[in-house]
Amino acid sequence: MARLTPAARKNLILKAAVDFARREGWTYLTRDAVAAEAECAEGLVNHYFGDFTNLRDDVMRYAVRSGLLALIAEGLEEENDVAEHAPEVIKERARVWKCYQ
Repeated sequence: MARLTPAARKNLILKAAVDFARREGWTYLTRDAVAAEAECAEGLVNHYFGDFTNLRDDVMRYAVRSGLLALIAEGLEEENDVAEHAPEVIKERARVWKCYQ
């Protein structure tokens, strides 16, 4: 198997973090859970994202771009800056989604 480029490895880790957060919930997103999901060392998560806040913010940016309402709703509950600065229409959809869960 070919070695992944740095950009591809970072995207793989981000996708693993998103997949984990969608399945288990934003609250349970941890560095070690992301590393396990991505099948890589925790050090690689740190290398590509720096502190864990950066990774969580990138996950939330992905959620906002992709319309992942469950994650956005959880981010709003936890007062995540990226979620709070999402377009109003997306935040409203996430709040409505949360009401029906």
